[in-house]
Amino acid sequence: MKKITYSLFLSFLATSLFLSSCKKKEVEVVTPAPTISYINGQGMVSGATTVTPGDKFKVGINVGAGGGNLSSLSVDRNGAAISEFNGGKLSKNISGSTYSETLEITAPTAPENYTYNFVVTTADNKKATLSLVITVKKQVGNAIETYNNIILGSQTNSSKGGFFATTGQQIYTEADAKTNSSLVDIVFLSNNDQAIFISPSDGILKQAYPSVNSWTMINETTFQSTKLTAAEFDKITGDPEIVIAYDGADGFAPTVTKSLATGTVVAFKTKANKKGLIKITNITTGINGSITFDVKVQK
Repeated sequence: MKKITYSLFLSFLATSLFLSSCKKKEVEVVTPAPTISYINGQGMVSGATTVTPGDKFKVGINVGAGGGNLSSLSVDRNGAAISEFNGGKLSKNISGSTYSETLEITAPTAPENYTYNFVVTTADNKKATLSLVITVKKQVGNAIETYNNIILGSQTNSSKGGFFATTGQQIYTEADAKTNSSLVDIVFLSNNDQAIFISPSDGILKQAYPSVNSWTMINETTFQSTKLTAAEFDKITGDPEIVIAYDGADGFAPTVTKSLATGTVVAFKTKANKKGLIKITNITTGINGSITFDVKVQK
């Protein structure tokens, strides 16, 4: 009886092994990776390119999902978002099997090599990337004046003058500004809510400093907001970048700035048509406040 049972066991084992060997092996389905490529055409950039500061150039992108579904497209410059893409956000949600995007990108004003990265991602987290190097060439232009660590006081700051001459980096108190009114280009005002640069010609200044009404000359300075970073300001060595930054900017009323903040860069133009840039490095708000900044201005 034991022999019969043992024989049956061996027969069962052999049958199991045979059936097991007959089973088909499961094959893993690999979804093809997404694809990304440039749109080639007249006026399109699809390789390393040299541009001048502030130039506009077009880059077209075609993406495909491979065997999956598209999820997102991201674009950055040296790892940071660019305003021309998705309202300044790094990525946008996309879907379907194909997608195209054409961007008109404004080159930075600071001479440097910039890497633009275009990345497509699918729903199953597969990625494809294109990288593009844009070189902003240094402009040859006229020399500029550079002033560092200028400190102006607000209207009731008794220790620091609030009036500034962009020629010769002179700082004046209210009394001295009257004597040197032909030189004063910029005045600093502040309250608990905001800090502003203001032109001597603006009516708000006459309210803060009634003595301005008796000046023998009142200069008009205009201001523009810029998108320049502090690092880009630091790299500027000539006036072409300053001109581009002023001419291509907007955002302030003609003779007064608003909402100044540490790290921002403001463009200005004096009555003598000299253009310049101001990088703000520190602000203390309030009527006794002060502002610290660096200046680059055409000679």
